[in-house]
Amino acid sequence: TDTTVGETTTTEAATDGETEAPTVYDGVAAMPGNVEALTRWLVPGVGVVPGAETLIWVMNPSAEDATVVVKPLGVSARKTEDIVVRAGTVTSIPVAPISETGNSGMLVEGDVPISVAVSIAGAQGVAFIGGVGVG
Repeated sequence: TDTTVGETTTTEAATDGETEAPTVYDGVAAMPGNVEALTRWLVPGVGVVPGAETLIWVMNPSAEDATVVVKPLGVSARKTEDIVVRAGTVTSIPVAPISETGNSGMLVEGDVPISVAVSIAGAQGVAFIGGVGVG
């Protein structure tokens, strides 16, 4: 096994003596999410990285389905979205890039306790950000 950091290349020898193609990691970052389940979450700064794919991740650890409302905060042309997250599942909600200024994020509210995080992936790398529980 050959592993380096930065522009990482990992090479593994297969059990049949063949060498597998290298796995390349470049610009990867990770952060643990918040495992606490609450009914209200603030997710600041979503949709602000040009060219990146932004997703809000909602986990419903309860035994009943959750109706989740995603509300834009600040000056935004976005509409409020209602989404059903089935019991014991995780759902991703795509966030379109914002073009207006003054948008301060999203408020995610569930009718049962949920956990919320955000991922941002683009040419620059990947970020995973835990939401801020507000109740």
